[in-house]
Amino acid sequence: MWQYILYADNNMLWSEVDCVFGGGTAAATRQWQRAEGLTADGVVGPNTRGRADNYLAANGTAVTYFGATGTLSFTRSSGAGYYYYNGIRITYNRSGGTLPGC
Repeated sequence: MWQYILYADNNMLWSEVDCVFGGGTAAATRQWQRAEGLTADGVVGPNTRGRADNYLAANGTAVTYFGATGTLSFTRSSGAGYYYYNGIRITYNRSGGTLPGC
């Protein structure tokens, strides 16, 4: 899920979204943090998640992230912690998200 946010904010290419939080994602995260005036440590901690929350809007089960260059629309399931993007279930919690089917 975080890589999708980085993509929507033009910090990652679509081809770089691989569901692995590796060096490329950490570098893109630092770039995002700098642009947001945060400490650029490459960690998606509470301050980073909190800032990203500023760009979220929810309406029932629909959740939209308004990025700098793109908009992401997710659907939240009735069970806590599950979101769907283009029909793929995303598990998201404090440690990040996983995209089955990547």
